[in-house]
Formats: sequence, structure tokens, C-alpha cells
Amino acid sequence: MRLWRAKRRQTANTQITSNTYAGHKRKKHRIANETLATRCFKLISLFYGW
Repeated sequence: MRLWRAKRRQTANTQITSNTYAGHKRKKHRIANETLATRCFKLISLFYGW
């Protein structure tokens, strides 16, 4: 998974000139951040016993 991400980052650097790709990447990144936030929230809520 980590290696695949690194590979994707390399391809992103080559295609950064494409505006559509940059927008797509930004959207995907935002979704990833949201899932990470919810995961953290669930962990914290579990820790505090909500």
C-alpha cells in the first residue's frame, strides 16, 4: 500500500501540469482526509467511552 502510494506520487509529479488531474487529485485527497478524520474520531470516542 505504501509503495503504491509512492508510485502514485511519482506519476502525480509528472502530470501536475494537467489542471483536471490536479483537481481530481485534490478531490481524492480531501476524501482520504475525511476518512482519516472519522477514523480518528471513532478512536477518540471509543477511548472516552461515548
